[in-house]
Amino acid sequence: MTTQQNTIVIYGPGCTRCEELELRTRQAVNALQGQYTIRHERDAAAMAAAGILSTPALELNGSVLFSGKVPPMHELQRLLAEAAGSASAAAEPACGCCCKCTSKGKGGKRFMLWAAVAVLAIGGIKYINHSQRAETPAAPAAAEGVRAVYYTFGKRCSTCLRMETWAREAVEQNFAHELAQGLLRFETQEADADTARQYGLATKSLLLHRAGAAPRTVNLTRIWELSRDEAAFKDYVTGEIRAFLNAHE
Repeated sequence: MTTQQNTIVIYGPGCTRCEELELRTRQAVNALQGQYTIRHERDAAAMAAAGILSTPALELNGSVLFSGKVPPMHELQRLLAEAAGSASAAAEPACGCCCKCTSKGKGGKRFMLWAAVAVLAIGGIKYINHSQRAETPAAPAAAEGVRAVYYTFGKRCSTCLRMETWAREAVEQNFAHELAQGLLRFETQEADADTARQYGLATKSLLLHRAGAAPRTVNLTRIWELSRDEAAFKDYVTGEIRAFLNAHE
């Protein structure tokens, strides 16, 4: 009998909750049967390709088990054990022994149950996103102004909140004239699935948008890298916004 090899991918940019999920996952698999390899994926493009809209997230053998949370240890072990067991049962060939077939039948039913839950979950997410778009119209963009938009996803950690505060302060402290003239404004928005796909977002992000005859968008990708250095963070945001504004003049 071969031992099932399981691959776990932790998705997260490196925030405190992402690191906590990786540590908790490594502890959880020590109590489980089977072999597990664990990888922490921090690349935003890879997260977008995997369809991750909220971090931290966990993927087992190519299937995302959850996102936007760090489950308690007992729940994490249960999710991993059930998902790994279902994948193993589905991969095994049918046999001629009635007792073993009965056992595999239970695994197949469990797999079908998880598949049904996944379909219902996806449907629920689509319904929520549709309802949010229908009930909350997007704020109109200024004709030729620049919007600095901080996009959020699901639950927000202390780092995410800190970055939003620093970004807002950088705008208010350095662009009072542009704000008063309507040439610039700062916004915070919850990113829905369409927005994430359009701009390739996988986690909290700060984007600069310009509407008008020559629309343009720039993603300030270094905000996570500078999330622990307030002065460097604000200097970076200020410089990027100033360059974005000057590029249109």
